[in-house]
Amino acid sequence: GAPYQLVEEAIAGCRIMRYADGEVLLRPGERSNQLTFVLSGRLRVHPDAPDSANFSTIGAGDFAGELSVIDGEPVSAYVVADSDCRVLLVDADTLFGRLLTVPEVSRRFMMTLSGRVRSTSVHIIAHLRDEMEQERQARDVALRSGRCCSTTSSRLRPG
Repeated sequence: GAPYQLVEEAIAGCRIMRYADGEVLLRPGERSNQLTFVLSGRLRVHPDAPDSANFSTIGAGDFAGELSVIDGEPVSAYVVADSDCRVLLVDADTLFGRLLTVPEVSRRFMMTLSGRVRSTSVHIIAHLRDEMEQERQARDVALRSGRCCSTTSSRLRPG
């Protein structure tokens, strides 16, 4: 990993917080300039509601909230403690000015982001393929029923 002393110095001023199971850390629409790095426990990321069955998990050694820190836009999902957890809150200045200047930290951060983009791309492609297959099946049904009806209607016409 990264040179321990450089990382330790970089995060010396960052806050460590504890969250109880079910506690909401981030909500869509909120502004946040802090990366939430999971020290222990686990977080759930919900795109739609904090108690929905649709979520992904983030465990110790991983992070959440990076999109808002990177682009300055509001939070896009609920981040909820999945168990009692401890997190390190890393502000944008520390992230960009100190942590990401350490090559090993920067590479790990980019690899994590790349993995998330790749995973999202795979899900999007699978969803698009499913939609295309459903559209193809609907067209086939429409064509079959159209042939059936056009043949029947031509037989019913007088003369």
